[in-house]
Amino acid sequence: MKNFWLIFNLIISLALWVAVGFCFVLQTNGIILYVLLQVLIYIAISAVALYLSFILHEVGHLFFGSICKMGVKINKFSFLSPSFSCSVNPQTDKGVRWRYFITVIGGLIFNLLLIVIGGVGLKVSALIWLCPFVPASFYVLFLNILPYEYESGKTDGLVANEVLNNKDTAKVLLVLLCVQGQINCGKKLEEIDENIILNLPQLPEDDINFIYLTQLRAMYYAAKGESEKSEKYQKRYEDLKIYL
Repeated sequence: MKNFWLIFNLIISLALWVAVGFCFVLQTNGIILYVLLQVLIYIAISAVALYLSFILHEVGHLFFGSICKMGVKINKFSFLSPSFSCSVNPQTDKGVRWRYFITVIGGLIFNLLLIVIGGVGLKVSALIWLCPFVPASFYVLFLNILPYEYESGKTDGLVANEVLNNKDTAKVLLVLLCVQGQINCGKKLEEIDENIILNLPQLPEDDINFIYLTQLRAMYYAAKGESEKSEKYQKRYEDLKIYL
């Protein structure tokens, strides 16, 4: 099913690219004399638009993360990668669920805006050079909105779906974020309510949120001076690091 939707996205995006390219040739006919030159220019602009669509997708996460005070940082940028590649460091634990959700979909919102901008370019002759953003950003939007997990990580669509539907992995993730938020508000790690990090759903050992939860538990008990518990969780964390 995953491959089907990826192929579907590629086909639709290419169809859009051809259709928009036809409109580009028609509207630039009086500016560029040769059709071959029109096509070459359209291809070049499309390549730039695709690259910018990926870049601005990440900027969308940064923009909305800044508004929501989520302390977003881009961990990596891989051209054509559909995975959520940002880390967050919330400045408060208040309303962390919805602030994180908005941050996650921020990239998708920016891609939607780029599609609209490209659509305006099709209507306004002076802005025709922006029209390649329609197929380019559609491709990036669809690629990231699919609720799948790749080798590079989970897509925005999957992360947003887990948070929206309060999946077990999201429950653990939100606890991790809440703890970060409380610490950033001045609370010491050892002052965190122990029940917060213990009374959680059991996740598969290769789930990244379970791995970081294990690390947090080791750090928590170390901060409380409970060395036996800390060593137990630290050893468990070292064993789980193979999945990172």
